[in-house]
Amino acid sequence: MNQESETLEFFGPLLADPSKIKREAVHRRKQFDEKSIVAEEIPAYEADGWQVDRRLKRSIRVKRPKAIDERLENRFWMHLARLGYPEINSGRKFTMLIDRKGAEPLRKQVDVFAKDDETVIVAECKASGTGSAAVVEGSIASFGSQYVVGLRATNCRTGDLLDEEQVQAARKEDGRPHPSHRVTRT
Repeated sequence: MNQESETLEFFGPLLADPSKIKREAVHRRKQFDEKSIVAEEIPAYEADGWQVDRRLKRSIRVKRPKAIDERLENRFWMHLARLGYPEINSGRKFTMLIDRKGAEPLRKQVDVFAKDDETVIVAECKASGTGSAAVVEGSIASFGSQYVVGLRATNCRTGDLLDEEQVQAARKEDGRPHPSHRVTRT
């Protein structure tokens, strides 16, 4: 098995050709999704949030703003592309295969992935366009025979850490934070 097909089994899809990275950047740079449709389809597209951008001879060009989470992913991806990472993910369906000791491998979707000879960046982007007060994140990591279970609450407006807790446990189920540990807004 060659190295390229081996890489595709663990990561995918991954861009390593500079011309393909530039082509991906053209799509990610745009703030709007765009389509060409026929005039009869306008009412259906307008009902779905699309706006007429321009009328051409045989078709109509419509557009709509990309979702806030996609715009955040694209902005971060563009920063990494501008930094010159030679390998970077393609599209929004990039996955990684994670080998787990004593369990079946897990395929995980990742928003942004980039690597060079010295660094690897793996990002899960979170965006909120609803004015949420706080974001609560959780994690479970295994270290040998132990688990570390973490919980973090962050203020959406300021980015300030509201509360954070980590507990170590022999089993994942034993690491649940105690109900008396509640996050309060100040």
